[in-house]
Amino acid sequence: MVQAEGVELQQGAAPWMRLAHLAASLLAATAVLAASASPSIKLLLIVSLSVVHLATARRMRRSAALAPRVRLFEDGRASVLTRSGAVPALLQGSVWSSRWFSAFRLQRLDGQGPLDCVICRSANPSEAYRRLRVMLRLQSGLDSAAHWGRQ
Repeated sequence: MVQAEGVELQQGAAPWMRLAHLAASLLAATAVLAASASPSIKLLLIVSLSVVHLATARRMRRSAALAPRVRLFEDGRASVLTRSGAVPALLQGSVWSSRWFSAFRLQRLDGQGPLDCVICRSANPSEAYRRLRVMLRLQSGLDSAAHWGRQ
């Protein structure tokens, strides 16, 4: 019996996601400034928006530095590839996948908490990302023809 090799992927935000984060924050700030509210409310909203933007940008930078690679297998098993070795894990819960990035949760089997994974297409080889999307579609129980309206 031949064991499948799985697909190995780098997780974390791609550079374009950081720019999208900045663009969304600037768009929100523009909307706040254009709103018909009192200056004190606008100031409060701009300060709140700035705090949220800085906190999420910091988290994106920190998580990118610590993000381990993951290897996903067709049967729902996975390995989290850390500096100290491979940690077995299982695909857990729902998945979300688009042409640009995919998000899913892995439950680590070493007793640590779950790992929320964001895999960007632009940060991985195109064939590996395509295989990931097929695996996630199969794991979520979606028939690809039915999913796209072809039966």
